[in-house]
Amino acid sequence: MSLVYLVFYYYAIIIPNKFAKNNYESATCTILQKQLTIKHKGISLYKGNVLVNYVAEGVNYSKWIPIHGLNNSYFADYQDVTKNLEKFAISKQYECWYNPEVPTLVTLDLQVNEWSTFSFFIPMIIVLITLFYWAKTFYENIGIRNNAKCSPQQNSSSSNR
Repeated sequence: MSLVYLVFYYYAIIIPNKFAKNNYESATCTILQKQLTIKHKGISLYKGNVLVNYVAEGVNYSKWIPIHGLNNSYFADYQDVTKNLEKFAISKQYECWYNPEVPTLVTLDLQVNEWSTFSFFIPMIIVLITLFYWAKTFYENIGIRNNAKCSPQQNSSSSNR
């Protein structure tokens, strides 16, 4: 299960953020409004959004975007979401980044650095080593069982020689 999560995390979080870091253009975003969205799915989940105004490729845009970069997920930690939402003041300007090919894709937070990729690979290596030893033990046990089944035949054939 952890392998599935790590693969998901890599493709859903790390790759899009690396793409943004390498390809998005810088702009200045003005915060127009803030909102806390609440979703009830058995437990309450929270997402902070801000309405930003920015100019990209000479065109003025206004768009609601999540405060957690390109991650559009809801989070269970209310205090963390509200603390991050409070970092943005209405009418204040912040650096943001937009996709020059699709200027409506904009983010206030590029959530990637060298450590985010590095921190991904440590658990991945642990999972792969665990899988390797699990498979090795599994195949050794199969081999022991197969050798035990074959042993009487091998002994009788060797005594005939």
